[in-house]
Amino acid sequence: MSEKTTKELVLEGRDDGKVVWLQHDGDGLAVMSAPIEEFIRQSADGILYDLNRLEETALTFMDDRKWVNDFAVALIIRALHKRAERYDWIVKHAPGPFLDWLHDNLDYDEDEA
Repeated sequence: MSEKTTKELVLEGRDDGKVVWLQHDGDGLAVMSAPIEEFIRQSADGILYDLNRLEETALTFMDDRKWVNDFAVALIIRALHKRAERYDWIVKHAPGPFLDWLHDNLDYDEDEA
């Protein structure tokens, strides 16, 4: 697969609300794609595994300075996933008036999400 084709797949996927990644399939690399909302329902470990960005994986590429950002990405994904789980818990357990207050006071624009 040419780089142009890969770039086109990634950008088209983004435009369609999908994430595109490469995954080892035993014979080489396979191009994978999933709707972003579906992909992020995985555990943080699942996300990092699929993206080949687990901390222990990043540490195996220490000869390439890119490992520092890969490691940072893993930490950020874990923190954001934990925060999302907390918010999900609040929404599931909060009384109605609190949810109304959240909706009225959170600075959240669905068009920007």
